[in-house]
Amino acid sequence: QGTVHKESSHQRECHRLGAMDELALIYQCAFCGSYALWVVGVLDQHDIQLRIKFSKLKHQQHEAEDDVMLACSRAKCKARVAFLPCTTCLEYHRSKRWSEILGEDWVRKGGDAAGGALGDTPIGLSPQVPVRFVESSGEAGAPTDDEMPPVYRCVSGKWTLAQGLGPKVLDVMKNADSVSRLSAQQFKVLLKGKVFPLLSRKGDGDGKASAKAPSRTAPSEKSGSPSCAEEDVRRFLKFLWSEVPDYEEVVRTVMFAEELGTYANITHFVVSAVFCSSPDDLEALEARIHAEPA
Repeated sequence: QGTVHKESSHQRECHRLGAMDELALIYQCAFCGSYALWVVGVLDQHDIQLRIKFSKLKHQQHEAEDDVMLACSRAKCKARVAFLPCTTCLEYHRSKRWSEILGEDWVRKGGDAAGGALGDTPIGLSPQVPVRFVESSGEAGAPTDDEMPPVYRCVSGKWTLAQGLGPKVLDVMKNADSVSRLSAQQFKVLLKGKVFPLLSRKGDGDGKASAKAPSRTAPSEKSGSPSCAEEDVRRFLKFLWSEVPDYEEVVRTVMFAEELGTYANITHFVVSAVFCSSPDDLEALEARIHAEPA
């Protein structure tokens, strides 16, 4: 898992068995630092055949597939951030495990003062960035085609590298829902040990210590690492998702506009997430969001 791989010719042939394949990228939450796999496009073999005018030459088919995957990866990299559900952020917001949230709230019709049912209210979205395992080498900092986020396709039930540099096969943690969460530790070697520790849950919302281990989607807490308290994280998420109109655009402006900089250390991945910063930094971000015109 810690070795960089390129797709083999045998894997290419396996990929060609399907008439239409989903293309997925690894995303990392800028708030909490956890990882997830999201489908971002489709590789349609009929479209590929139209592109190459139904040529039987395999190298033309492979080149056309590479072009489609690279275009998909390039577009998502250029967008820089996507707002998607982050199960770890939702766990901190609701002070429950994701499986508990689904079991108690997803099919429930009524809401309550604790936050309501997921089926009745919009799910809060977190800013997530596509992960690249290669730093930009150009002077302007713009990634080249070889430095784009790796693309994955599902082969024999496993998300396997199809293009780019990254883990050969991803360790995906799937529950009853369709969210493909990724264990953070599988990226530790590729990201040169810079998988930043995330705060772990210390309570269950009523001040009592939780006996449950932190979610594997985030690294375990290390002694002396800076991190915000769970109650500060919950307060920030409640403020953002409940009180800020069009919060996606506000966060995009405040955290990702080049002239403003970011409130997270983001290079080709999220080196230090917002919730891994000090409480003062989190308060500064909240104040900056408050100050942004509606």
